[in-house]
Amino acid sequence: FSRAMGEDVGTAITTVADAMEIFNVPVEDTQSLLDKLTVASQASGVSVTGLAANLETFGPILKNAGFTIEESTAIFANLEAAGIAVTRVMPAMNGAIKRLAAEGVTDIKSALLGQIEAIKEATTDTEALNIATALFGADGAQRFMVGIRNGALELDTLLGAMENADGTLAELAETTLTMSDKLDIMKNRAKDALVPFGKFATAIGPM
Repeated sequence: FSRAMGEDVGTAITTVADAMEIFNVPVEDTQSLLDKLTVASQASGVSVTGLAANLETFGPILKNAGFTIEESTAIFANLEAAGIAVTRVMPAMNGAIKRLAAEGVTDIKSALLGQIEAIKEATTDTEALNIATALFGADGAQRFMVGIRNGALELDTLLGAMENADGTLAELAETTLTMSDKLDIMKNRAKDALVPFGKFATAIGPM
C-alpha cells in the first residue's frame, strides 16, 4: 500500500478503520473498501488517507442522512475534484440535513437528492441559487449551486467504478514494483525451485 499509493500505511489503515467503524462496515470488507478508496483517489486526486479522513470527520453527517460509505466517499471525491473543499461546504450540508429533519422529513436522503436535482435542472442560475439558499443557507449556497450545476454531485460514474474496484490496489502495487524488486522476486523463486533438487542430491549422496 505504502509504495503503491505513496502514503504512510499506518496512518491510512488507522483512518480507514475509524471510518469503517462509523459506517458499521465489517472488518472482512477492509480490502474491498481500500480498493474502492483507491479508485476514488485516482479519480479525484485526493489521497486515500484524505478521503478516509473526510469520512471520519464528516461521515456521521451523511450516514445519519442515509448515505452509505461508498456514496459518502463519492460525494467527497467529486467535490474535491471539482475544486470544492469538503471542509468548506460540509457545515452547510449539515445545516441542510438539520433543516429537513426539523421540517419533519423522514427520508432525508431522498429529499436532499431531490433538491439537488431541482438545483441542477433550474432554468436560471438565480432560480438555482434561491433553491440552494433555502436548502443550504446563505453561506454554502453559492458553492453548492455552482458545484451541482457543474456536475460535482453526479455520483453514478464514480460509484460504478468503485463497484468494480476489486483488485485495484493489488494491481497498482504490481505496476509500481521496481526492477530491483522484480529481480529479487525472480531470485527467490529460482531458489525455491532449486530446493527440491538440493534435497534430492543430498538424499542420493555422492555419485
